[in-house]
Amino acid sequence: YSVIFSVSLSLKEYPASRGLSTEDVRIARERWGSNEMRIVLPTFNELFIERATAPFFVFQVFCVGLWCLDEYWYYSLFTLGMLALFEATVVKQQMKSMSEIKKMTQEPYTVSCYRNKRWERVRSNELFPGDLISLTRRAETVPCDLLLLHGQCVVDESMLTGESVPLMKEAMIND
Repeated sequence: YSVIFSVSLSLKEYPASRGLSTEDVRIARERWGSNEMRIVLPTFNELFIERATAPFFVFQVFCVGLWCLDEYWYYSLFTLGMLALFEATVVKQQMKSMSEIKKMTQEPYTVSCYRNKRWERVRSNELFPGDLISLTRRAETVPCDLLLLHGQCVVDESMLTGESVPLMKEAMIND
């Protein structure tokens, strides 16, 4: 589902932001839910049924049925077996790819977040639109979309844009 967040603020209003209050966090949690990415892997049977009901596979099985009526039993059964074997290998490969994607998800970690007029340590899965976070000089990965208010940083946007080279990002307001 899509997250609807106000983007109509002028650029002058973002640097004036003072982070979220406890009430803002409560409202954001109710509105958007938890900030977690759960990947549920389907079973082999679910994926196989999905593939077996595809129009091309159904057409091929229909052709096998027609060949059986013409007494091409060996050819028909061999073709049906090969179709099932091919679809099974495709499903296995799809399951392997999905499990690799699931392994790429990062565990939540703590970041410095400005809430209630003070800096506090917050888990990355508890961040909401409107939070102000501090990026430190050490190599820190922050898996979220951010507006850089001050300073510079190197950004790896490969998961968002496919850009293979990390880019240098500048703050929206020059200090």
